[in-house]
Amino acid sequence: MKFKLLFSVLIFSLFGCDQITSPKDYDDCILKNMRGVDSDLGAAQIRSSCRKKFPKESEYRNKERDLDYREIAAVTGRAGLSYGNRYSGSLYNGNKDITVTSVNVRVSSKVGENEISREYQVKVNIPPQTTSDFGFDIIVGDKGAEYSWGLVGGKGYK
Repeated sequence: MKFKLLFSVLIFSLFGCDQITSPKDYDDCILKNMRGVDSDLGAAQIRSSCRKKFPKESEYRNKERDLDYREIAAVTGRAGLSYGNRYSGSLYNGNKDITVTSVNVRVSSKVGENEISREYQVKVNIPPQTTSDFGFDIIVGDKGAEYSWGLVGGKGYK
């Protein structure tokens, strides 16, 4: 029994959480390093080392997720058809602790009573309380069409 314990601790100290295929979060660190460990002391050492590498709740920092409606509402801006089929403008990220990584933009073109809307996903990188330009290609409406736009979704991280 003592041999297994010493062997487990020795193996862990040689390889630890920094194996060639580094774990991406705390759970991954535990799963990758618990293989073959059958002692409580070895398991405790692994938990401790993994927690040092991935402090509590660090798994949720910089992890991209869908923004909720309040976070999307805090992103404002101006945009319009600039040239050809290019739709561009600038966005202000009014969130205090969210970096916006992409936005879903609904662009509508209207001629008379005929209105067509399409959604476009646009990659951006807008840190909290800053402004950034953005642009994307659209399918242009008929001649004389009027355009409107709005944000309908997005992604970001804390």
